[in-house]
Amino acid sequence: MKINVLMVDDELEWLNTYSKILSQSNDIIIIGSVQNKESAIELVKHSCPDIIIMDLNLSNSKFDGLSVTNEILKIVNTKIIVVTSYFEEKLIKEAFSIGAVEYILKKNILRLPEVIKEVYENNSPHAILAHAFLYDKKESRFNSLSKAEKEFGLVILKINKV
Repeated sequence: MKINVLMVDDELEWLNTYSKILSQSNDIIIIGSVQNKESAIELVKHSCPDIIIMDLNLSNSKFDGLSVTNEILKIVNTKIIVVTSYFEEKLIKEAFSIGAVEYILKKNILRLPEVIKEVYENNSPHAILAHAFLYDKKESRFNSLSKAEKEFGLVILKINKV
């Protein structure tokens, strides 16, 4: 089992720290490291990361790692672990609501290889809760549609299967 990991952080020191920690694991392969959202999106289009380590702040604009997470998940089906110094309820909820499967504080960064393996193997309690949360959110949106909107959606699904 080899886990392909992409690292996204605007600070080179943190990227180097992640590399040092992850290089000690034989199961983890670092397929790239980038320092901005544009490079992250471009690299995701051309690689197949199993896991993305995403910092919350990638520029002067606060918490743009969340918008990048949202964009990436529209492009590729991968698992994103948010790594940050911020322990704020609002940020944690927002990260999980857009599709992140884990949220780890930088002060606990030595746990990163273990967290990556848990997420990859679907053994992370947080990842299971995040998936359930997203499912409930999507189901709630679906249930709020009118009968005509639901029927139209089913027609589109059938057309796409052809």
